[in-house]
Amino acid sequence: MRAIDIVVNGQLKWRAGIANASILAPYLHAWVGDESPASIGVSGMCDLEQGRIAHVRWCEGFPVAEGDTVVFRFVDSDEPTPPAEIIPTDSPAYLEEQRAFTESVRNLVPDTAPAARLNPALSFDYRLNGQPPARVSLVGGEEHILCSLLWMKQHPDQCRIFIRSFGDKAKPEHSPATEWCEAILAVNEAISVRIAA
Repeated sequence: MRAIDIVVNGQLKWRAGIANASILAPYLHAWVGDESPASIGVSGMCDLEQGRIAHVRWCEGFPVAEGDTVVFRFVDSDEPTPPAEIIPTDSPAYLEEQRAFTESVRNLVPDTAPAARLNPALSFDYRLNGQPPARVSLVGGEEHILCSLLWMKQHPDQCRIFIRSFGDKAKPEHSPATEWCEAILAVNEAISVRIAA
């Protein structure tokens, strides 16, 4: 099966893959206002019997520090890491989670104050398939950097990569997103990202 290895400082943390996967979507996110410079999330979706589907989660908000390196490698493996959660979209727990989310969005009053810049020099240094490194940094009022991967069963032999920086639409200093990288990994190819802050 197709899977995505997530390696932190040389240690394999998760091999995200599951039978009947429809989507695999790990990410590395950084925000200037967080005490931890960046965090990892690993999730996806899978098909269940009788046309049902489920969300799959391996981790959410796993902290990584300044100087850490995260490698995402697209692989073929029959030994994935078991997910922490498999949540069918028709389950009572999922339906309640969606109801609570919708309610919280309806009542949300956005904070328009600029984020405290705990990591003002936040940046990602990334290397795609051993190519020379490139640096992603914040532009203008941007506060976030996101490196996301997306594998879909409709295109089983490729995994898409997106790296962008962006601000917060609710804040006056918001600036349009800056697109830094869009690429496709083939099986056994990888992207490495080193966090600087």
